[in-house]
Amino acid sequence: MRSMLLRKISIKELIFTKYKEKKMTCVTSSSSDIAAAATLLLEGKLVAFPTETVYGLGANALSEEASVRIYQVKGRPPTDPLICHVPDATDILGRLWDISTPENREVAEVGCALGAKFWPGPITFVGPASSLVAPCVTGGCGCVGVRIPDHPVALEFLKACGVPVAAPSANTFGHVSPTCAAHVMSDLAPRDSSLTVIDGGSSSIGIESTVVKLTHNGSAVQLEILRRGKIGVTELQRALKAVMREKSGDDNKQQFREALVTVRDTRSKFLGNMSAPMDGPGQLLTHYSPNVPSFLLTRSSISLLVQSSTSTTSGTTSRSGSVVAGEVRYPLSRAVLLDFEHRIVNAMGSSAPSSTPTPVAVSPTASGCPFAAESDNNTTHSSAQGIVLARMSLSDSGSLEEACQRVFEALRWVETIAGAEVAIFPLLSEWVPRVEANEQRGITEEAADAANELLAAVEDRLFRAASGVVARVEIS
Repeated sequence: MRSMLLRKISIKELIFTKYKEKKMTCVTSSSSDIAAAATLLLEGKLVAFPTETVYGLGANALSEEASVRIYQVKGRPPTDPLICHVPDATDILGRLWDISTPENREVAEVGCALGAKFWPGPITFVGPASSLVAPCVTGGCGCVGVRIPDHPVALEFLKACGVPVAAPSANTFGHVSPTCAAHVMSDLAPRDSSLTVIDGGSSSIGIESTVVKLTHNGSAVQLEILRRGKIGVTELQRALKAVMREKSGDDNKQQFREALVTVRDTRSKFLGNMSAPMDGPGQLLTHYSPNVPSFLLTRSSISLLVQSSTSTTSGTTSRSGSVVAGEVRYPLSRAVLLDFEHRIVNAMGSSAPSSTPTPVAVSPTASGCPFAAESDNNTTHSSAQGIVLARMSLSDSGSLEEACQRVFEALRWVETIAGAEVAIFPLLSEWVPRVEANEQRGITEEAADAANELLAAVEDRLFRAASGVVARVEIS
């Protein structure tokens, strides 16, 4: 048969062939390739590498000339600072964080003590920048974020480099963050012919690290979350109390009592203002956006104007509708839907969607994670219930961890649907209630807190992908 004679070519091979003409290099995660990539970075080239969160676009953080290339290739505003990645905490004090004053030293020491509890892991701590850090890395704010990634390829690469590596997400600025090498090549190969990409497979977490700024209020170090991630407020509060207890040895000391963790509202702070220096990445309202107009849906966004009883020859009900955003109206038949479980599709099929969201199913697992269920088939390329053009579920099983891992993949998938004119997805907190601790169901306070932090982090990415704009869906 003819199909048996044709050589099967993987998607990866097709992508590599496409970009080979542009002289961009994609290499394996072998030790020899990693060493060669580290040499290129030290020569001033950019190298994209995998982490457990997303792929990073790396440059020597101690070289202004090399680090400026990151901004040029990404199209990133110079006021948006970069995160420095290191393989261990050896050179953070003094080399990355300034310790020339007592206050700065205390901030840096608390940052390292907190890092010892979370690193390697998906959290970045922002402290006062050392003069050794390239000025452009700080974005003009005078502080710099540091983290140790939890990925074997990233750690081997960073050790081979021997210098701190400044690395934002390896995509064009404002676009959906990359969770595999193919995403990096699609965005950046046309922009940098000398780019090297280390292929380390898909990112296991799927959203960027939590970013936490450390400041000194005169009597204690305080923490402010600038960007939500997998590690949230509750975990940080516990860790900060432990660090302060270790430092003071007395819970009643003023320093311990004033230890605080707060969350900055960044959804509106930097709206339309890229000229002001930012003290951490991921704070602009519009971010992570697909190249299709995108909007959020709440439970009250969906209206069935007329209950139709018209049936098709297959016996299903024929319906039509629109996505309405301001004065713009898109046909629902040209909409791509990102769902969670079947919540939005079910609401579209109901004449009176419930005002009370259904709780997420939570059940403990052997790993201790209550959201580890796998989904068999989350993608529907044909119309969902005859209403939208295509549908993908962030998780058909209601797994928040799966939704976290898939959210950027799903936002990029939106761009691949032929004929798509608009994308719609849930404002998650309107569809999924907070998880409450329940001893009878085996849900600990720690598990409930972790679930709620993850819900907030995934919602943050979807919120920014839609620039915070909520649309209406009218079905007749």
